[in-house]
Amino acid sequence: MEFLTFQRFDKKDDILSFSDILTQNGIESFIEDTGNSLDSNLGNSQFAIEYHLKIKKSDFEKAKTLAQEISEKQLEEVDHDYFLFGFSNEELNDVILKKDEWGDFNFALALKILEDRGQRITQEQINDLEKERLTELAKPTGIQKEWVLFGYAFAFLGGVLGVLTGWYLMTLKKTLPNGEVVYSYLPSDRKHGKKIFVIGVVFSIIWAVIWIVKKIK
Repeated sequence: MEFLTFQRFDKKDDILSFSDILTQNGIESFIEDTGNSLDSNLGNSQFAIEYHLKIKKSDFEKAKTLAQEISEKQLEEVDHDYFLFGFSNEELNDVILKKDEWGDFNFALALKILEDRGQRITQEQINDLEKERLTELAKPTGIQKEWVLFGYAFAFLGGVLGVLTGWYLMTLKKTLPNGEVVYSYLPSDRKHGKKIFVIGVVFSIIWAVIWIVKKIK
């Protein structure tokens, strides 16, 4: 069964700790280091986080429940000088909306702080916010046009980088917080990727034949 990205971390110790907890609860996982991701070099910072924790899609709900339970326990130990206590209500609502960026702990703490301030958010409202966020995250992103041009240039030169860039644009997908997998780039960019890939393969063969012929002569 395919493993999909469940959470992203920028600290190795944090992801190792959570991975151990998943293992203790019967959830198989593995860590992917994406620190040198080509995607970040193509101008898309969405995937610039260094470590991805991957689990089976069938384990997503169990892992989400486990992460929420851990966060709720951590709330009892949080110091009141933690930075979220200085957030305005509007900023805390943004943390709740973008749970995928802020993490389970900050999400749970934002809910608690708002409730202490007299603004209680119901589970129904949270569900609506999750749907809104999923719709936003599912939208494909556009790539910088300069990289498309570079991809064509490398493809015509017969470079491996052109072939890789084309394949990447054409096939790259992202995993949403609910485990759904969607294409990362716009259909127009994926079409460019297919053209770059084909051109790169063709010209790689042409230049290889030319090089072989010269060697024979």
